[in-house]
Amino acid sequence: MTGAGESADNMARELRDRATGLRAKADELEAKADRSEVGADGERRVATVLAPLESPSCHVLHDRLLDPSTSRVNLDHIVVSVAGIFLVDAKNWAGNVVEFEGSLWQHKFGTAGQRVSVPMNPEVDKVRRMAEQVETVSARVVEPVMCLTGENADRFGPARSIRGVSVVPIGELATWLLSRPRATESRDVATEAVRLSALFPPAGSPMLLGPDAPARSPRPQSRSTRRHGGQSQTGVPPPHGQGRGAPADGRLLRGRRWHRSRRCSRSPAWPQS
Repeated sequence: MTGAGESADNMARELRDRATGLRAKADELEAKADRSEVGADGERRVATVLAPLESPSCHVLHDRLLDPSTSRVNLDHIVVSVAGIFLVDAKNWAGNVVEFEGSLWQHKFGTAGQRVSVPMNPEVDKVRRMAEQVETVSARVVEPVMCLTGENADRFGPARSIRGVSVVPIGELATWLLSRPRATESRDVATEAVRLSALFPPAGSPMLLGPDAPARSPRPQSRSTRRHGGQSQTGVPPPHGQGRGAPADGRLLRGRRWHRSRRCSRSPAWPQS
């Protein structure tokens, strides 16, 4: 026999369980909103640094969609200059960012106030892969750049290449871009910027997703596919020296093969204050 008030008790438990789940979801959304605000602030800092570079020999596209037909993944900044095309991804990370044995690490304080070292190689690889996708769509060589915009960004030191990506503190970004050698294949910068603007529309525009999206030009075959007579290299083992996480087609980036930096077995020590 059901006791008096049992059904009401059950309903109360269910409602509390739902409320707990909704609070957890709300906390998750708040955290995502916080990260988005931090990221947006980093992008604005980079835009401010890039603004003085605008000239007939350099154009900058901000906040573009990588593929409006399928997703809202955005490209922070595309720099088109006489030195080539650069995909600049802003990283507004807290703490100190350091290189250690060819890997990128973030030193910061954890939620409990303890010092933690977080490997950031996955973020580096993500920037490189985005640049490769831009290369495929645009049929142009694209230099991936990770710009550190956090308060301690300048402690990183001079710009350097890590895992095929140029990591540059924001204080050096403009000088670093201006120091790049002129591209061997000369193209009109303004024309190229207009073409890329059409391929990668502004993220804020009301673009359609799915089958009703504006059609893109057919993507060219990758250099690896062309080398193999139009056949994919699926199932073919990677070239010697190319580890997991390296470009699967063994492509040449900026005239050199990308090699994975050796894996770090231990995290770097914190710098002495």
